[in-house]
Amino acid sequence: DSIENDKGFVEEVINLDSYYSRIKILVIGDIEKADQKIKEDADTIYTYLEQKFGRTLSSIDYEIVHTWLENNYHEDLIKNAVDEAVSNGVSTLKYIDRMLYEWSKKGIEKAADVDNKIKSKNNPSKKDKIDEDIDLGIMDWDWFDEEE
Repeated sequence: DSIENDKGFVEEVINLDSYYSRIKILVIGDIEKADQKIKEDADTIYTYLEQKFGRTLSSIDYEIVHTWLENNYHEDLIKNAVDEAVSNGVSTLKYIDRMLYEWSKKGIEKAADVDNKIKSKNNPSKKDKIDEDIDLGIMDWDWFDEEE
């Protein structure tokens, strides 16, 4: 736009209001979509936990689960951790929280990563097989009846 100022000079002015309003709509729209996705994920996680534990969740439990979702833990990973905890006879979220923390330290981000880790644990590596094949005859030595 061209505007004449107080001194009579013509100035060119760029109006960015429509640009900023479009950016605002895009950003707020993305935030609302992300919040909606977290809410949908949370609803399924909450019901899944209540079904597995056989009890309703407390407000503290809701906060812990919400923190997991904010920390970008995948829904499948959380469900896998819940299944693991229930199979071990533990129904506390502290145990599951610690399990998720340890998994994230090890680089496990999805349920498929957990499955791969379990498979590699169940299939011993070549080094383990070599260690099993070593003759441990020295361990059978009778030290007390040894004659000099």
